Formats: sequence, C-alpha cells, structure tokens
Amino acid sequence: MERKHTLFLCAAFALAPALATPIGAPFDAAFGARVSTPPALAAFFVLFGVYGLQRALTDGVAKALVTDLSPSDAKATALGLLDTIAGVGVLLASVVAGILWETLGPDTTLWFGSACAAIATLGLLATPPPAPAKPRT
Repeated sequence: MERKHTLFLCAAFALAPALATPIGAPFDAAFGARVSTPPALAAFFVLFGVYGLQRALTDGVAKALVTDLSPSDAKATALGLLDTIAGVGVLLASVVAGILWETLGPDTTLWFGSACAAIATLGLLATPPPAPAKPRT
C-alpha cells in the first residue's frame, strides 16, 4: 500500500467520529437516545482513534506478509483469500458473540472473547518462526 493511501485511511478513521456526531444528533433527538453525553462522546473519540490506529498498524502488515509469501502469479488471489477469511471470521465471531450475549449475558461473552484471545496467543507463541526471507531481486 502506498504511503498516500495509508495517510488517507488514517485521516478517514480520524474524521469518522467528527462526522458521526452531527449526523447522529438528529437521530438522537428523534428517537430519544441519550448516548451522546460529553463523557461518552469523549470516550468514543478516543477509542475510535485507537481502533483506527490498530487497523492502520495491522492491516498493511498482514497484506505485506501475504504478498511476500504468495507466488507472483497468485498475489491478488492470496489477498482476496485473506480478506475473505477475515470477513467470514468476523461474521462468525459476531454471530457467536450475539448468541452468547442474548443467552448467557455480557460477562460470558467477554470471558469467551478473552479465552479465544488467550488461545490464539498461545498458538502464536507455539508456532516456530519462519525461515529468513530471501532478498528481493
């Protein structure tokens, strides 16, 4: 990904919360939602910025890794497969989280998410490091 694209994505993640407030205010007034209090709004800005930073730091790395590991005639296919697997994973995770939340409550959902993260971390730590990459020619 080119630097200008990365900067654009970072700017978009930073701008989204600023646009969400004026766009969401009429809906809050119309439907009676009161989540736009100053502390909640400040937390939203901070957390959304952290989320944007996390996406900016990880998405490019994953795509670069897949590009480096895939054959030259299948790079686009490999990137498409990466995004497909990630999208299906997010969909399944959302469905499971919704079912857990509705049936067992938010505490169970958060504990389950923590357990999944711990298992993934242990799996990553147990994976041997890859062989050094060959220099590009």
